[in-house]
Amino acid sequence: MNILGIETSTDVCSVALSAHGAMAACLTTAAPRSHAAFLAPMIEQALRLGRLQPQDLDAVVVSAGPGSFTGLRIGAATAKGLCYAHGAALYAVSSLEAAAFGVLPFLGEGEVVCAAFPSRAAEVYAAFFRAEGGRLAGLGAAQAVPAEVVVFPEAWAAAPLRWLVGPGAERLASFAGAAPVRRPEPAPLSAWAVVQLAQAQAAPPEDLAAFEPDYIKEFTALKKRSVFERLPPMGGRAEKRRA
Repeated sequence: MNILGIETSTDVCSVALSAHGAMAACLTTAAPRSHAAFLAPMIEQALRLGRLQPQDLDAVVVSAGPGSFTGLRIGAATAKGLCYAHGAALYAVSSLEAAAFGVLPFLGEGEVVCAAFPSRAAEVYAAFFRAEGGRLAGLGAAQAVPAEVVVFPEAWAAAPLRWLVGPGAERLASFAGAAPVRRPEPAPLSAWAVVQLAQAQAAPPEDLAAFEPDYIKEFTALKKRSVFERLPPMGGRAEKRRA
């Protein structure tokens, strides 16, 4: 299969291409709030490197969240557009699990990894996974809370080794307990991990029309005040318009 992976859930924009079962391209750039400008050209470049056309794609895998609301919408809209236009199947994976999946080759049996992304203010998105038989087993649902109230599962304290990964790991470090915690050097979240995770899960494709990113918490748009709302209040009663 020819599979395109898209990762836009953090400040990193990443695209990966698996062509005929092997990595053909993996492009990553750290450009906050610039996904809309970079994503399409990166997809075009990845396809050129793989010597493929968009219609050659069998599947598109998107990192579905949680993460940046705007980044997730850009990634999902681009993935759905490609699938609609060229008949590819759409697959989605958890962004947090993809971050954890990136360190899976280094995890020993029973070790626990917490993947964390920064959210608003001091909040984080966090999810916990345990290495079991060469796979990741989820330990509860993802959380979207202030760093100091993240609930660490019982398996965290009992694990032979604990890992903190992802761009939000720094916020959780002081709340991870006294036991030693391994924090590898921060690495950009790669779309290649997104592709590999989708292949490992072998889940059915998404409903193309109904798919939406997994924001976890409710999206609240910040409405800009109009020029009229910024005007100082008028004194007294407004005069009636003359005919």
